Amino acid sequence: AGEAGAEAAAGGPSAAPGVLLPVPLVSRVGATLRRRAGVREDDAAARLLGSIVLVALPLALVDPRLGIVAAIVVRIRPVLEHRRRRLAVDRRVVSELPEVTDLVRLGLASGGSILVALRAVAARPTGPVTDALAAVIARVDVGHRMADALEDLPATLGEPIRPLVRALVGSERYGVELGPTLDRLAE
Repeated sequence: AGEAGAEAAAGGPSAAPGVLLPVPLVSRVGATLRRRAGVREDDAAARLLGSIVLVALPLALVDPRLGIVAAIVVRIRPVLEHRRRRLAVDRRVVSELPEVTDLVRLGLASGGSILVALRAVAARPTGPVTDALAAVIARVDVGHRMADALEDLPATLGEPIRPLVRALVGSERYGVELGPTLDRLAE
Protein backbone atom coordinates (compact mmCIF):
# COMPACT_ATOMS: atom_id res chain seq x y z
CA ALA A 1 0.00 0.00 0.00
CA GLY A 2 2.94 2.33 0.69
CA GLU A 3 4.27 2.23 -2.86
CA ALA A 4 0.82 2.50 -4.48
CA GLY A 5 -0.14 5.28 -2.07
CA ALA A 6 3.08 7.19 -2.84
CA GLU A 7 2.47 6.81 -6.57
CA ALA A 8 -1.14 7.95 -6.17
CA ALA A 9 -0.11 10.92 -4.02
CA ALA A 10 2.34 11.91 -6.74
CA GLY A 11 -0.51 11.79 -9.25
CA GLY A 12 0.93 8.69 -10.89
CA PRO A 13 -0.87 6.29 -13.21
CA SER A 14 -2.71 4.53 -10.40
CA ALA A 15 -4.28 7.76 -9.14
CA ALA A 16 -7.89 8.56 -10.00
CA PRO A 17 -8.14 11.74 -12.10
CA GLY A 18 -8.25 14.70 -9.74
CA VAL A 19 -8.21 12.47 -6.64
CA LEU A 20 -5.18 11.41 -4.64
CA LEU A 21 -6.45 7.87 -4.19
CA PRO A 22 -5.60 4.67 -6.08
CA VAL A 23 -8.06 3.94 -8.89
CA PRO A 24 -8.63 0.28 -7.89
CA LEU A 25 -9.67 1.33 -4.37
CA VAL A 26 -11.97 4.08 -5.64
CA SER A 27 -13.55 1.77 -8.22
CA ARG A 28 -13.92 -1.11 -5.76
CA VAL A 29 -15.67 1.08 -3.15
CA GLY A 30 -17.99 2.60 -5.75
CA ALA A 31 -18.78 -0.74 -7.39
CA THR A 32 -19.52 -2.35 -4.02
CA LEU A 33 -21.93 0.43 -3.06
CA ARG A 34 -23.66 0.35 -6.44
CA ARG A 35 -23.99 -3.46 -6.26
CA ARG A 36 -25.51 -3.29 -2.77
CA ALA A 37 -27.94 -0.65 -3.97
CA GLY A 38 -28.99 -2.96 -6.82
CA VAL A 39 -27.85 -0.53 -9.52
CA ARG A 40 -26.35 -1.78 -12.80
CA GLU A 41 -22.57 -1.83 -13.14
CA ASP A 42 -20.95 1.23 -14.65
CA ASP A 43 -17.20 1.84 -14.20
CA ALA A 44 -17.36 5.63 -14.54
CA ALA A 45 -20.26 5.90 -12.09
CA ALA A 46 -18.47 3.54 -9.68
CA ARG A 47 -15.33 5.70 -9.79
CA LEU A 48 -17.41 8.84 -9.20
CA LEU A 49 -19.29 7.31 -6.27
CA GLY A 50 -16.09 5.87 -4.81
CA SER A 51 -14.40 9.26 -5.08
CA ILE A 52 -17.27 11.00 -3.34
CA VAL A 53 -17.37 8.43 -0.56
CA LEU A 54 -13.62 8.32 -0.01
CA VAL A 55 -13.02 12.08 -0.31
CA ALA A 56 -16.21 13.97 0.53
CA LEU A 57 -17.50 11.79 3.35
CA PRO A 58 -14.38 12.04 5.55
CA LEU A 59 -14.23 15.79 4.93
CA ALA A 60 -17.91 16.10 5.83
CA LEU A 61 -17.12 14.55 9.21
CA VAL A 62 -14.61 17.37 9.83
CA ASP A 63 -16.87 20.12 8.49
CA PRO A 64 -20.06 19.53 6.44
CA ARG A 65 -19.19 22.47 4.18
CA LEU A 66 -15.90 20.81 3.22
CA GLY A 67 -17.79 17.64 2.34
CA ILE A 68 -20.20 19.55 0.12
CA VAL A 69 -17.39 21.40 -1.65
CA ALA A 70 -15.45 18.16 -2.15
CA ALA A 71 -18.53 16.38 -3.55
CA ILE A 72 -19.15 19.24 -5.97
CA VAL A 73 -15.52 19.27 -7.12
CA VAL A 74 -15.46 15.50 -7.59
CA ARG A 75 -18.70 15.68 -9.59
CA ILE A 76 -17.78 18.69 -11.76
CA ARG A 77 -14.22 17.70 -12.63
CA PRO A 78 -15.16 15.05 -15.25
CA VAL A 79 -17.54 17.53 -16.89
CA LEU A 80 -14.77 20.14 -17.11
CA GLU A 81 -12.33 17.54 -18.46
CA HIS A 82 -14.81 16.55 -21.16
CA ARG A 83 -15.30 20.20 -22.09
CA ARG A 84 -11.53 20.76 -22.24
CA ARG A 85 -11.10 17.75 -24.56
CA ARG A 86 -14.02 18.93 -26.73
CA LEU A 87 -12.48 22.40 -27.08
CA ALA A 88 -9.12 20.87 -28.00
CA VAL A 89 -10.81 18.83 -30.76
CA ASP A 90 -12.66 21.95 -31.95
CA ARG A 91 -9.35 23.85 -32.20
CA ARG A 92 -7.78 21.03 -34.23
CA VAL A 93 -10.83 20.87 -36.51
CA VAL A 94 -10.81 24.63 -37.06
CA SER A 95 -7.10 24.58 -37.92
CA GLU A 96 -7.46 21.63 -40.33
CA LEU A 97 -10.71 22.70 -41.99
CA PRO A 98 -9.40 25.31 -44.48
CA GLU A 99 -6.89 22.84 -45.94
CA VAL A 100 -9.49 20.07 -46.14
CA THR A 101 -12.02 22.40 -47.77
CA ASP A 102 -9.42 23.58 -50.28
CA LEU A 103 -8.46 19.99 -51.14
CA VAL A 104 -12.11 19.00 -51.64
CA ARG A 105 -12.58 22.07 -53.85
CA LEU A 106 -9.51 21.12 -55.93
CA GLY A 107 -10.68 17.52 -56.23
CA LEU A 108 -14.07 18.63 -57.50
CA ALA A 109 -12.54 21.23 -59.85
CA SER A 110 -10.41 18.51 -61.43
CA GLY A 111 -13.56 16.65 -62.40
CA GLY A 112 -13.89 14.19 -59.54
CA SER A 113 -17.07 13.38 -57.70
CA ILE A 114 -17.59 14.23 -54.04
CA LEU A 115 -16.70 10.64 -53.15
CA VAL A 116 -13.46 10.77 -55.16
CA ALA A 117 -12.51 14.12 -53.62
CA LEU A 118 -13.25 12.89 -50.10
CA ARG A 119 -11.25 9.70 -50.69
CA ALA A 120 -8.24 11.78 -51.70
CA VAL A 121 -8.58 14.03 -48.65
CA ALA A 122 -9.17 11.12 -46.27
CA ALA A 123 -5.98 9.44 -47.49
CA ARG A 124 -3.93 12.31 -45.98
CA PRO A 125 -2.98 11.63 -42.35
CA THR A 126 -3.35 15.14 -40.93
CA GLY A 127 -5.91 15.14 -38.12
CA PRO A 128 -9.43 14.62 -36.83
CA VAL A 129 -11.21 15.84 -39.97
CA THR A 130 -9.37 13.48 -42.29
CA ASP A 131 -9.85 10.65 -39.79
CA ALA A 132 -13.58 11.34 -39.68
CA LEU A 133 -13.75 11.54 -43.48
CA ALA A 134 -12.02 8.15 -43.66
CA ALA A 135 -14.79 6.80 -41.40
CA VAL A 136 -17.40 8.34 -43.74
CA ILE A 137 -15.74 6.65 -46.74
CA ALA A 138 -15.70 3.33 -44.87
CA ARG A 139 -19.44 3.65 -44.18
CA VAL A 140 -20.14 4.51 -47.83
CA ASP A 141 -18.08 1.51 -48.91
CA VAL A 142 -20.36 -0.82 -46.93
CA GLY A 143 -23.55 0.65 -48.38
CA HIS A 144 -24.50 3.74 -46.39
CA ARG A 145 -25.63 6.79 -48.31
CA MET A 146 -22.97 9.49 -48.53
CA ALA A 147 -25.27 12.25 -47.27
CA ASP A 148 -26.32 10.20 -44.23
CA ALA A 149 -22.73 9.37 -43.35
CA LEU A 150 -21.70 13.01 -43.72
CA GLU A 151 -24.54 14.25 -41.51
CA ASP A 152 -23.06 12.35 -38.56
CA LEU A 153 -19.80 14.36 -38.68
CA PRO A 154 -20.93 17.25 -36.43
CA ALA A 155 -21.65 14.75 -33.65
CA THR A 156 -18.02 13.64 -33.84
CA LEU A 157 -16.21 16.83 -34.82
CA GLY A 158 -18.47 19.51 -33.37
CA GLU A 159 -20.00 22.62 -34.84
CA PRO A 160 -16.99 23.87 -36.83
CA ILE A 161 -17.53 21.13 -39.44
CA ARG A 162 -21.24 21.88 -39.94
CA PRO A 163 -20.92 24.42 -42.83
CA LEU A 164 -18.79 22.01 -44.89
CA VAL A 165 -21.15 19.12 -44.13
CA ARG A 166 -24.17 21.24 -45.06
CA ALA A 167 -22.58 22.16 -48.41
CA LEU A 168 -21.56 18.57 -49.24
CA VAL A 169 -24.92 17.12 -48.22
CA GLY A 170 -26.78 19.81 -50.20
CA SER A 171 -24.77 18.97 -53.28
CA GLU A 172 -25.09 15.22 -52.80
CA ARG A 173 -28.85 15.25 -52.19
CA TYR A 174 -30.10 18.23 -54.18
CA GLY A 175 -27.38 18.99 -56.72
CA VAL A 176 -26.53 22.35 -55.17
CA GLU A 177 -23.40 23.84 -56.75
CA LEU A 178 -20.43 23.50 -54.39
CA GLY A 179 -17.88 25.84 -55.98
CA PRO A 180 -18.93 29.19 -54.47
CA THR A 181 -19.68 27.68 -51.07
CA LEU A 182 -16.33 25.88 -50.90
CA ASP A 183 -14.52 29.03 -52.04
CA ARG A 184 -16.12 30.92 -49.17
CA LEU A 185 -15.38 28.17 -46.63
CA ALA A 186 -11.74 27.80 -47.70
CA GLU A 187 -11.01 31.42 -46.76
